[in-house]
Amino acid sequence: MDHLNALRKYLLLGQGDFVQHLMNLIGPTLDQPANTIFRHNLTGTLETVIRGGLIHHDNPDILKRLDVRLLEASKYETGWDVFSLDYHVDLPIRTILNSATMHKYLRLFNFLWRLKRAEHALEAGWKRQMTTAHALRGVHGIANDLHSCCVTCGEMVHFVYQMQYYMVFEASVNILKNFLYSVHSAKLALFLDDVLECSWDELARYVEQRRGDLDDLIAAHNTYLDNILKKALLVSGTAENVQAQFIGLFEIIFKFRKAQRVILCFLVFFRRENGGLPISFMSGQSRALSPQLVTFIHCCLLLQDALYDHGCRHVERRARLSQKAYQRTLQGKWGLTEDDEYDEGLVGELAEEDERELEEIRGSVATISKQFRKSLCTLLKSLSHNQDMNAKSLAVRLNYNEHYLEQQPPEQ
Repeated sequence: MDHLNALRKYLLLGQGDFVQHLMNLIGPTLDQPANTIFRHNLTGTLETVIRGGLIHHDNPDILKRLDVRLLEASKYETGWDVFSLDYHVDLPIRTILNSATMHKYLRLFNFLWRLKRAEHALEAGWKRQMTTAHALRGVHGIANDLHSCCVTCGEMVHFVYQMQYYMVFEASVNILKNFLYSVHSAKLALFLDDVLECSWDELARYVEQRRGDLDDLIAAHNTYLDNILKKALLVSGTAENVQAQFIGLFEIIFKFRKAQRVILCFLVFFRRENGGLPISFMSGQSRALSPQLVTFIHCCLLLQDALYDHGCRHVERRARLSQKAYQRTLQGKWGLTEDDEYDEGLVGELAEEDERELEEIRGSVATISKQFRKSLCTLLKSLSHNQDMNAKSLAVRLNYNEHYLEQQPPEQ
């Protein structure tokens, strides 16, 4: 039972503080290209998370079984695409948690890890928005752009939170209830209706009243995992291209954040030094990620950061001019001249470059927002046509007010 509890907490991301701490520490490393990341560096970070969190009070035998696995990397992939947690077991537990079973846990971890990463990126973007929006209220011509980013981010937050609710409550909890019902008793299944508010120790006392032999337990556990994969739409035959659409939506989230960082780094480090290279979000690495949905959300947040930085630079220039005018006035001189505004980039070539930069950001925001809504409409259509009632229920949650109803393309 301790091993099943560990798998639930760590590979199915049930231990929230551990997941948050791990993502905060390991995130900068996973942003790097996958072929530049070494496993021993990630295992060191994992050990730091274990020692610095509440889980260091857990059974040492359980914690030492936690490990890092790196999947095979391909071109343009980052550490996020190849990172996975692993859990080692020995005989006789390996009879139940064999390689095929652990592969199912790996698939679930990868899906939940993408979902948690999308939430992490959206939270970071929201914090940035709250701390800087008030400073940009006086910047001319940028309020509508910030509002558009905020609306798109709100739609992405709704998508991520509804997916988390679906995975935690409607999929995992209900399937766990059915799994333990098949192994033990109906009393345990009724108990699990309130599973999130009950301690695992109380649940374990029910589980100790096990029935059946080892084969029954293995079969029930495999059924439990298969049902989670099915309800998470991660198995073939569940719905046409639904899995790819989920992954695509996640990648749109990340692309929204990533494109913003690309714009900012390009403008700061390359534009003035290399004469202004054209920005293309659908070339190179971005083209390889374009079918992926989570990256779009990531890029949306990046573009939001670019708008904030554009506005902050404008505010800083105005502040410098105000300070200069105040000092000259105290000296009995004219406050400002046209040369001062030209030097600060409020008029002239630098101002024109800033305007072109803003137009590029606006175009990128509009493109990625449109891609996100189009991909989400396609996903909603697939979920609505699915025979599984859980998939239909998820479609209703994602579009409870029929906001995307008019945006869905007509059926041929």
